[in-house]
Amino acid sequence: MVGHNIKDPRAIACIVFAAIGFPTIIVLLTMGGVFFADEHPKVLNYASSMCQVDSRSYKSYECKSRAYRYTCYGPVWDVHHGEKRDVFAIVEINKRYRSFSEALDKADEYQVSKYQN
Repeated sequence: MVGHNIKDPRAIACIVFAAIGFPTIIVLLTMGGVFFADEHPKVLNYASSMCQVDSRSYKSYECKSRAYRYTCYGPVWDVHHGEKRDVFAIVEINKRYRSFSEALDKADEYQVSKYQN
């Protein structure tokens, strides 16, 4: 069986597809699990309740590239959420921006509520 050659092109195509497809499926499932683990707690805590945005601002972080470190910025919101909006939270996102104005533009997507419902 070791010296047997496969001559059918369909069998060769299936073997090549399986050799490429199986590891690809494993990688995609792993990446999906990582993204799910990162986003699912947010869905559990924030998606089903209404948030009242008390303030918005930005926070500076130290980011690094291959060659150097630099200051980057991320939007931050102070919110109250829950059934009676009695739970306080500070919401940050993982995305970082090179300038604070970009971070503030992202923070401005949610309006500050001046009243408590």
